[in-house]
Amino acid sequence: CLVVMIKNSRHTIVFDAVQILSTVISLISGVLGLVLYVNAGQKANIWIFSTVLACIVMLGLTFIRLWANTTRRFESTNQAFHKFNHTIRNELYKLKLLSASGTLTRDSLVANVEKTGSFSVNLLSELLTETTQSAISVHIKTFPISSPTPLSYRTLCICSMADTARLQVTDHPIAGNTHFRRIVEGHDNHFLSNNLAKRMRDHKKVTGEDFLISTENWKKWFRSILVVPIRIESRLRGIEDGSKYDYLGFVCCDSMEKGVFKLGYKKAHLDLAKSFADGLYVYLDEIRGYSAKLK
Repeated sequence: CLVVMIKNSRHTIVFDAVQILSTVISLISGVLGLVLYVNAGQKANIWIFSTVLACIVMLGLTFIRLWANTTRRFESTNQAFHKFNHTIRNELYKLKLLSASGTLTRDSLVANVEKTGSFSVNLLSELLTETTQSAISVHIKTFPISSPTPLSYRTLCICSMADTARLQVTDHPIAGNTHFRRIVEGHDNHFLSNNLAKRMRDHKKVTGEDFLISTENWKKWFRSILVVPIRIESRLRGIEDGSKYDYLGFVCCDSMEKGVFKLGYKKAHLDLAKSFADGLYVYLDEIRGYSAKLK
C-alpha cells in the first residue's frame, strides 16, 4: 500500500512523516546511546539497537521512494513518446486524405497545425515538469519564410501553463536573439542555461557584446531556458545551397526557477526536447508542402 501511495502521489504526507520520524528516532537514539555508552555502568544495547533499526527503516523508505519515482518517470516518458508519435502520424495521414480528396483548405490546415502544435507543447511541458519537478513552459517558434539562414521567427503555439501574454503574434528578427542566431549560424547545436542572467553577464565579459533577447521583461517569464532547433541535415533533403541544415524553427522550454535542468540530467533533458523537435520537423515539413500547394 505504501508503494502504491508513493507511485501515485508526488508528495505523500504519510511517507514523508514516517521518514522524518525515523530520522528523529535515529538521531535521538544515537545521541542517548553514545551518552550511555561512555557513562560507566549503563548499558546502551537497547539504544544502539533502536538506532540501527531506525536507520534501516529510513534507508528502506528512501530506496522505495527512489524506486517509485524512477518507475513513475520511466512510465511517463514512454507514454508521452507513444502519444506524441501516435498523434503526429494520425494528423499527417488525415491531411494526406484531405489533400487526396481535394478537400484540404487553408482553414483546415491552420486548424490542424494549431491542434497538433498545442498538443505537442502541452505534452512536453507535462513531461519536463514531471522529470524536473519544476513548472516548465514550452513553446514552438517557426520561420515565416524558409531560407538557409532564417532572418525572423514567430511563435506558433505556447503550452497552457504559459501566460498568453507571451504569445508573440508578430515576426521578430533572429538577430535580436543571441541564442537563436548562434544556433542558425552553426555556432551552437542548442542553448541551455540554468541561470540566464549570469549567462548573459558571462557572455558580455567574454565577447564584449550584449546577449540579446527580444522578449520584453524576460525576467518576469523565465530564469532557466532550454532551446533546441527543429532541423534536419540539408543533404538528407537533397538541398544543395551550401547550408548544413534545413531549419524550420525552435522548441523552447523555460522556467521561472533557476537550476531546473540539473547537472546530472542535462543530456536527458536535451535529448527529450530534441526528440520532440525531430518529430515536429517531419510534421512541419509536410505542412510547408501543403501550404505551398494551397497558394
